[in-house]
Amino acid sequence: MFLAPFHVISEPGTISNRPAEMSTIFSKREASLPIPVGGFLAEDHGSDNFSIVSNSGKSRVNSDLHRYNGVYISGEIGNTSGNTLNGNVALKSENQSFKHWGNYLGYMNNTARVNSWSTGNNTENTGSGAFLAVENGGVVENVNINGLVETYHDAILNAGKIDNLNVGSELSSLHGYSIINYDTGVIKSFNIRGSINGAILNAGTIDGNVNLGDSHLVIEGSDSAKFDNAISGTLNSTIGIGDDNYQGIYTTSNNAAVGRIKVEKNSALRLFHNTEWRALSTDYNAFDNEGSITMSTGSKISGNLLNTGALILNDTNPATASVNGNITNSGSILLNTSAVHPGNNLIINGSYSGLEKSKIYLGGILAGDASLTDKLIINGNAEGHTIVEFINNNGIGSKTLEGIQIIKIKGNSEGVFSQGKRIVAGMYDYKLQKGNSSGTDTRSWYLTSFTPVMPTPQPKPFPQSDRMVRPEAGVYASNLEAARTLFNLPLNDIQDQYMYIDPTTGRKRVTSMWLRTLGGHGRSRMSDMQNENISNRYVLQLGGNLGKWKSDNLGSLSIGAMGGYATQNSRTHNILTGNQANGNIRGYNVGLYSKWFKNKNQKTGLYVNNLIQYSWFNDQVNGESLESENYKTRGLSASFETGYSWELMSIMNVMSNESSIWLQPHAQVSWAGISANEHTEANGTEVKVNSNHDVETKVGVRALLRLSKTNQNDNHIIQPFIEANWIHRADNFGVSMSDQVDNVDDMHNSGEVKVGVIGHVTEKTTLDLSVAEQMSGRDYRDTEGMLDIRYIF
Repeated sequence: MFLAPFHVISEPGTISNRPAEMSTIFSKREASLPIPVGGFLAEDHGSDNFSIVSNSGKSRVNSDLHRYNGVYISGEIGNTSGNTLNGNVALKSENQSFKHWGNYLGYMNNTARVNSWSTGNNTENTGSGAFLAVENGGVVENVNINGLVETYHDAILNAGKIDNLNVGSELSSLHGYSIINYDTGVIKSFNIRGSINGAILNAGTIDGNVNLGDSHLVIEGSDSAKFDNAISGTLNSTIGIGDDNYQGIYTTSNNAAVGRIKVEKNSALRLFHNTEWRALSTDYNAFDNEGSITMSTGSKISGNLLNTGALILNDTNPATASVNGNITNSGSILLNTSAVHPGNNLIINGSYSGLEKSKIYLGGILAGDASLTDKLIINGNAEGHTIVEFINNNGIGSKTLEGIQIIKIKGNSEGVFSQGKRIVAGMYDYKLQKGNSSGTDTRSWYLTSFTPVMPTPQPKPFPQSDRMVRPEAGVYASNLEAARTLFNLPLNDIQDQYMYIDPTTGRKRVTSMWLRTLGGHGRSRMSDMQNENISNRYVLQLGGNLGKWKSDNLGSLSIGAMGGYATQNSRTHNILTGNQANGNIRGYNVGLYSKWFKNKNQKTGLYVNNLIQYSWFNDQVNGESLESENYKTRGLSASFETGYSWELMSIMNVMSNESSIWLQPHAQVSWAGISANEHTEANGTEVKVNSNHDVETKVGVRALLRLSKTNQNDNHIIQPFIEANWIHRADNFGVSMSDQVDNVDDMHNSGEVKVGVIGHVTEKTTLDLSVAEQMSGRDYRDTEGMLDIRYIF
């Protein structure tokens, strides 16, 4: 029998046609739609709905009903007494079927107020769309599933409120979720006595205890899901945080105990204080983490954990959490999430197995044996291989004795825990080693600043320190030495004027402009006897006279200005640990100088040179596996130099070549107020220079041979020389790293030998060339070469 759209008026249930496409049942009292045996098929393929609009009474469908769309409910179904709804919609006749092919079997809009939506025993309620959908604002007090409910897609969709959801028979979704509770959805009570096929997806609130039975619960949303009480289930039940379709982030203080638990990739489970989540299965991956699990003080994971994501211990204070089961780790375990609250402990009441790519991240305030650090405690066995990354949280470093225990193992210790990046604090390097220094504990793993096994062959001299000193100390010292010495300029090396032939006029002219280029290579050893420094530098300086004055009585005085650029690259290598650090300093300077000679023409007799400069540099230290450190150095420097130049003998040969031998004893005092600002490294180490200034004294003598050729066109003078100096420095170049001091060794006194040649090679070419070697009693060596060639075009 085919019926056109109909309207049921009320009391005896009279059916009358109405032109609208909406089929409606309206009832003031209990009314039912009598359906002939075998049911009827309302195949009006338009956009019609089967609609119930009622203010009281019961609406009941007692026979088979097949629809393309579903039942649409608007308004209150039931008697209203305060906030109580007494109406019912029952699909309850036994051995009947209720089918539809639209989006919803039952749809409650935002004004719907229904006492119950229920199915009878042995009924079959099937369709392609949802069995029930409740819009935000809609209320259904009771949903009772006593017969088969089977949908092709999602079965129950709730964005409103369901006071009681009871599954007493079978709720099944063939290709979707059995229940979706959206972020606005509330289910006050949830009971499963039957079976559910298809996951339960919750992003809203479920009050009361939740017993899943054998069901699968998926929690999704960004912390919108809430369970007011514990979640339980059988050995076959599961909880998933997120799934293939949805991301889940869930923070909870409620316990859970189900068969299996899985945190999907890009999803997160956060356990508040003293919260326990238990996986009842004994499989190695009963608790399967592909996303992240964050634990707080007292929280517990019970069951065997397979961690391919991140297991995090995080709290505002030092926390202790536990895993009551075995951990198989191929992901990350992070205990150092707070730099200001180290001391987190993760206790594994089982065994630990580290697979490929497994890592453990720990942190602490590194000093001596009693350092406060995070700790991993394994009460079972340890096996496999795991990388350990340790971050120093502003510890100043110190000398360890037994070592700092960071991984405690009570069972068999067959696993290998390898250090990842370098671990540094203050002046020291720390190493991860199995066992303490005395050998009383051979199972656990410790951090130590002790020197490791001596390399073969042993370095000479044998280091006096038994601690591993960071090579960065040598780079800081090399940068300081460079800043104070790169622009040191013996003004006696600078010719006061140069004569050249003007190419346009052919006349002789004089210029006071000069250009000095210098390269140098240095080697030194630090006072720790472990770190060796190598440096290479380049300096370019340009200057010229601002004015010159001559007097027969007062001699000659010239005043000039100068500027320069310099750079140095250095490397420090620790012969014990193999660690190395690289440094760079580059910068500029400007200055004024004066030169006075007693003899205004021959530049003989007494001379006095003065120089004052301001220099500024950008410094960099690059430690192996550490962040790059950048800081600045700047300050004033000055020097006073005096000497005496006299001619020992002069010879004129028959070729009109004149030769003369000269001696120039001299002395120089240099002051350098160049210093670096206090610098704090990324790891918390405070770096300071040992002193803010330095005084250097140099005393020596130069012997030179002046060779000249006189003719009618020009004088060609060449001056080869050799020089010997003794240099004394008031302070060594060094640094303090978190109150631990290291210096460049044996620099107080050193000797220098210098050879070179100055003069006019041809009419158009002028050459300044010198090589100097400076050395001390041990390992300080410095070689410097200067070359200045001028050619007049």
